[in-house]
Amino acid sequence: MAIEATKRYHDRMTIAMARFIARRAVEDKIRCQGGKVAHYSARELIERADTYIEAHRDQIMREVVMRRWERWFEPMRCADIESHAQKPQR
Repeated sequence: MAIEATKRYHDRMTIAMARFIARRAVEDKIRCQGGKVAHYSARELIERADTYIEAHRDQIMREVVMRRWERWFEPMRCADIESHAQKPQR
């Protein structure tokens, strides 16, 4: 599966982040169903996460892009807020 994933995604960081997001979604689903995440092996969670990525690829990739670029846009967002706050209102 990992080899297939590298063909579909851009780089290892993107794969790792997509798997992280998908794994958290799988864990949340298990908890919502009343199960315990500790009862599942790491391998089984990763396999379920990979299946989740295949089913929800667009949603996962959108989240990955937002998280990867967030650090670049956050300073601009803060500077924009500060510049609006410093303008005197008439």
